[in-house]
Amino acid sequence: AEDVYSWMMISGYAKKRYYGFGGLYTTSIGKILGEIGITSLTMQLDAEGIGRADEEGTYHLVPFKGETSGRQYDYELKLLYANQLFDNPFGFKIDYFRKNSKEPEGYLYFQREDTAYLTPHLTWGWANFSCAHIFGYSHMNADAFYQNSFSVIDGNRLDLQASYEFNGNYKTGIRYRSINNKGDDYYWRYNEGSEFDGYYEMDQDYFSKHTERFIRAYSKVRFIRVGDLDAGVLFFLQYGKNESYSLNRQSESDPNSIEGERQFIIETNPFFNFRFDRGYIDFGLLIEGAYTRMKNVRTSWNSSISGEEEGVLWSTSPYEGWSTSWENFSKGHNMFFATGCETYSSITIYKRLSFQAGLTFLKKYSGIRKVYGTSYVPDAGGKYEFDETYLRKDRKNETWMTGNFGLTYREMVNFGINQVNYENPGFFYPVLFSYNWMFYPK
Repeated sequence: AEDVYSWMMISGYAKKRYYGFGGLYTTSIGKILGEIGITSLTMQLDAEGIGRADEEGTYHLVPFKGETSGRQYDYELKLLYANQLFDNPFGFKIDYFRKNSKEPEGYLYFQREDTAYLTPHLTWGWANFSCAHIFGYSHMNADAFYQNSFSVIDGNRLDLQASYEFNGNYKTGIRYRSINNKGDDYYWRYNEGSEFDGYYEMDQDYFSKHTERFIRAYSKVRFIRVGDLDAGVLFFLQYGKNESYSLNRQSESDPNSIEGERQFIIETNPFFNFRFDRGYIDFGLLIEGAYTRMKNVRTSWNSSISGEEEGVLWSTSPYEGWSTSWENFSKGHNMFFATGCETYSSITIYKRLSFQAGLTFLKKYSGIRKVYGTSYVPDAGGKYEFDETYLRKDRKNETWMTGNFGLTYREMVNFGINQVNYENPGFFYPVLFSYNWMFYPK
């Protein structure tokens, strides 16, 4: 019998470079810090090997080589101002960020039964078992998924912050953030009569847009100072609004479809700080609650009024089984609660050499409710009504723990291990994760 060998090598990387310059200026009206920065991000995924297909006891070898790459450039402008207001510190910050993305590039080359194929169809999710059958075989030890659609996103972000401190015991501030992203959507089209050859075509009628807005107010109050011990509380409120649109290129002011979220967050963090001769210890508690209301609507034709009606809920139906991030639903809400604690300490070992350590422990609870159904015009006419047909309830219970320790010299040189947990060293992932779902007709 002849030996049949196969192999596969997958590699990927993301490389980020930052270039910036700025300066600090002292003027008669206060101190001003300005900074300009440019960031480039390059990502690439490479796959190469010889796959082995088993079709009814017959082996086929499939040499292949694929590549997918993408680039993004970010431009940032920062301006900070600081001064005294009524003999107390006051300041504000303006941060403007612009993102420019390039269309991804790549190819897939392979040979199947002495025929060579070369296609610009992008790939992702390479594995050593059959999944999407991109080579045309049902049983093969090398496979991937085709990227049949993608969006090229450009956008900008404006971040405004202002803060004021009174008497060293009371600090308050406000922050406003606005994000606007606009994307061209691309879809894969096969050449007529071809199994593999084709091209990506941009949607000429619609483009996607995503906006995020939030305003946050916070206060930090110190209630107790006894010797070297300080104790107080950090409190903040936030309101946010996120929307994703499908817009007509001929009439951008008239969205065809909107995915909307409204979010309310309240958080309070009691804390204490203790300083001693060779360092300090910080400790804080987290208590956070959030409510997010979700609603997905579109503009639909209503024959009974001979016109278009806005704000019509999507007609949707669920998948059976686990929830997926790409599943469409009509409306719903998300209830979130988190609590935990964090401690951090720094101890001077010798002159400017310090040992630092920290530990964070969090419990997070989420309850997500999604409603599915059909929007319809009643037989008697009038506006659209919604018939709820299914309801999904997801519950998440997570335990997060992370820690770090290391040495710092002159607060400039750091050496150590940061953000470690026993499951995923180097990453801030849940050490215990449970996910429950319920699915039933309403």
